[in-house]
Amino acid sequence: MLRREGKKEEEAKGAPAWMVTYGDLMSLLLTFFVLIASFSSIELAKFNQAIGSFLGALGVLESDRGRITYSETFVSYQSSLNHSLERLSWYIHREGLQNMVSVYKSKEGIRIRIGNPLLFELGRAEVKPKAREFLREIAFMLADLPCEVIVEGHTDDLPIHTDKFPSNWELSAVRAVNVVKVLMEYGIPPSRLAAVGHGEFRPLKPNDSEQHRAMNRRAEILIRWLGEGYE
Repeated sequence: MLRREGKKEEEAKGAPAWMVTYGDLMSLLLTFFVLIASFSSIELAKFNQAIGSFLGALGVLESDRGRITYSETFVSYQSSLNHSLERLSWYIHREGLQNMVSVYKSKEGIRIRIGNPLLFELGRAEVKPKAREFLREIAFMLADLPCEVIVEGHTDDLPIHTDKFPSNWELSAVRAVNVVKVLMEYGIPPSRLAAVGHGEFRPLKPNDSEQHRAMNRRAEILIRWLGEGYE
């Protein structure tokens, strides 16, 4: 009887000890790889959300399944644009233009906002020599990028009545055209350039003080991606 009970106790021990350890190790490895996969999914989702909001303003491609995809051309464009904007930012700080120039993202694309004191004399439309140097930097930055460049002129609400400029609309339009001409001189193809005059009708601030009027007197350069197969 004693021998039979001892044999039953040996049979009740189950699998060998090494197999239990091996099973625990496999479970830990499985858990580890599941965590790695989940972390990767989270980071990818964050990346798509962040870059999607930025790139969506400039242009994206949609696949048949409705998922956003980015072409190699566009990724290359984004990289080149970021590098160019870094160079432009360095130039702005080097020349002490922080109070007259700002660069920001809008729903249409990248906007470079330039205060009129840098570009023009009050009531005139000729581009200042100092401004030509700055516009040259912008032209060099954009010359090889597949983008459209739209220059918008803005004024305050003080009326102007001259033989050359019967209204602020004409003044803002001629200023925008003159900026376009400078960019064209420095190498941007005319087919990628456009000029728009808004007059006093799209102010940044109410025209209720000289400070606000000065802010409204400006030019804005909109950089918009042209997409695949641009001319």
